[in-house]
Order: sequence, then C-alpha cells, then structure tokens
Amino acid sequence: MIKVSIIEDDIQLRNHLIHLLNEHEEICCIAGYSTCEEALKNIAADPPDIVLMDIELPGMSGVEGTYIIKHKWPQIEILMLTIHEDNESVFRSLQNGASGYLVKNIDPDELIQSIKEVIDGGAPMS
Repeated sequence: MIKVSIIEDDIQLRNHLIHLLNEHEEICCIAGYSTCEEALKNIAADPPDIVLMDIELPGMSGVEGTYIIKHKWPQIEILMLTIHEDNESVFRSLQNGASGYLVKNIDPDELIQSIKEVIDGGAPMS
C-alpha cells in the first residue's frame, strides 16, 4: 500500500485528490493539510511514502516545505503540484529534493501512474 499525504490549500482540490487516490486499492491517502506548517506538525506521527505538495501555499511555500521534509524525512518522496510550469519554482523544488512535478489539471490515470513511477524510482514531469 502506497501512503500519500496531500499539502494543498484549495480545499476542493484537496478533497478531490483525497477521494481520487482512495479509490485505488494500492494507494491510501492518509492525510490532507492546507499548509506546510500544519503538515510538519503531524507528518512524524505517520510518515507517508509520498507527499503531493502545492508549490504556492499560504505561509511557508511548497519549495521551502520540500527542503524541510527532505531533510527531516529523506525517505519521503515529494511530487510538486502546480497550476503552471513556473520554471524557477519547479527548478528550486527539484533542487530541494522533490522527485518531480505535476500540473494540477493532470488526468487522474496519469496522477496514479506518476505516484507509482516515483515509488519505482522515477521522476515524473507533466
């Protein structure tokens, strides 16, 4: 079972992603957070295999959150979620340890495939 946490401030998108992921028997969304600060307080209790992280968040950005998560829990893979391909933010996220990035309007099947790809050592970029 692949355990996923989502850090996304848009509650509708976050809930949609949680529902989508939980429809697949090999994936379980164990938590959804609206900020990096909230996630950092709770991740240690049940670390996920993968974090889906919004780049633009209130408070601490996804770029900064990626850096902290990868230094505290290097085994956690991080996939960045973005509305557009902002090369600077994507590049900084990858420098900070993200495994790849996905656009938020990604096809649901591609999202599932990207999660599996990261677990298998890949680096999905949409």
